[in-house]
Amino acid sequence: DEEESKKILDNIRVGIPAAFSIEECPAEIQHAWNLVINQLEKFGATVKIIPETTISPSCVKMTLPAYYVLSCSEASSNLARYDGIRFGSSVDHPNILPDDGNLNYREKNTARIRSKNFGSEVQRRILAGTAVLSSDRFHTYYESAAAVRAQITKEFNDAFRISKERGGDDDEGVDLMLIPTALTNPPTLSQNGSPGNTEAFLNDVMTIPISLSGLPSISVPVRSNNLSSGGTDYKHSVVGMQIFGPRLSEETIMRAAHAVESLK
Repeated sequence: DEEESKKILDNIRVGIPAAFSIEECPAEIQHAWNLVINQLEKFGATVKIIPETTISPSCVKMTLPAYYVLSCSEASSNLARYDGIRFGSSVDHPNILPDDGNLNYREKNTARIRSKNFGSEVQRRILAGTAVLSSDRFHTYYESAAAVRAQITKEFNDAFRISKERGGDDDEGVDLMLIPTALTNPPTLSQNGSPGNTEAFLNDVMTIPISLSGLPSISVPVRSNNLSSGGTDYKHSVVGMQIFGPRLSEETIMRAAHAVESLK
């Protein structure tokens, strides 16, 4: 049975996108990455580097601002219905906002309800999305972000074996890709449960391109007792490694995740 389990990734090709191998990646994260690569190979997978000519670093970097433009736009559009009449609770306190003679009754009531019921981050995203969707900014921001989404989706699809159905080369395609989930460790309780804003923003670059492309993905923890190398012991560490593939490849992704989980 153990020998059979070692073959669960036979004929599976795992790609390592060079575009995600950034200088800011800490040695601990890089070591965990290499450890998981070796583990996948033990289970029969073939690992290859995906060159930057296939998935470009510039496009990966552009997915971050594109995501925030698109997500804020969608938040503004989808949450517009929460006006206290169709959806959302009404507000019985008329003095939540200062009186503004430029607003009519319906506008004042909607402003009070949304100020009361939405948190500060939601309000920021609604305001940003409303600005992006305005007539003088729509073509500049929203359409440009949508173009970035289409481009990163195309680049990922071109790297997968599914591209052979459109005339691609089977020898060049991969079935799955492997990258770190984040560039930092999970925050400890002494860090008040969350990384700084800059760290959180930088970590998004490892997950947003996949989400923006609509690809299935899973994050598998690699625990501290596996992270000793060359005399360096990375104690109390849990590094997340992300496995993703083309659409409808969930079964293959789960097999690869099972291989990583068996790392001892």
